[in-house]
Amino acid sequence: MTATEKNSQEQAAQASASSSGPGGVAGKPAVTAGGGVSFHLDQILQKRLLATFIDLVLVGVVSSVLIFIVTFISPFIGAIFSFFVFAAAAVVVLVKDMPYKMGELDSQSPGKKAMNIRVTDLQGNPITLKQSIQRNAVLAMPYLVSAIGSLFAMIPIIGIVGTLLVVMPLMMIAFAANCYEIYRIYSGERNRRWGDEFAGTIVAWE
Repeated sequence: MTATEKNSQEQAAQASASSSGPGGVAGKPAVTAGGGVSFHLDQILQKRLLATFIDLVLVGVVSSVLIFIVTFISPFIGAIFSFFVFAAAAVVVLVKDMPYKMGELDSQSPGKKAMNIRVTDLQGNPITLKQSIQRNAVLAMPYLVSAIGSLFAMIPIIGIVGTLLVVMPLMMIAFAANCYEIYRIYSGERNRRWGDEFAGTIVAWE
């Protein structure tokens, strides 16, 4: 091993030690033969994206199936039912990281449990309900907008105008905000998105 290679490994080891302090992702080695700290961050990034995908797919599939069944039986009742389903889905997304114990889930959403990660504050402690709502507000926006759209759908003619002038612009804003959050996971320090910065949270290894 040359002196240059040895020096590079020592620097990577120091970076690993600093990342496992308060707010870091302790418990997993950040140094690898091929990529060092960046490889470790890539791993947590991939786990976060997969966990979010699992959570949102679960919420979306359950919501869609329920709405489809009720709407098939009665379109009018389905519109009313859709409002409550979308509102409930928004609440689930908002509180999914709050402190709770439900079977194998311990302050973790199903996606985070599957990926073996969890949300903590910057000191590594469980987050509060308020922090969960703060960090997931953007993720819940599409469901809240869909709930508003369900209300407009119950109003003849006016509902169409409201959908075009209110619901569609809001949905575009929600879509753009979620795209920005995905970008922040890639570009933010320690992969913290805007919601994490706002709530003072970080995603860490289990």
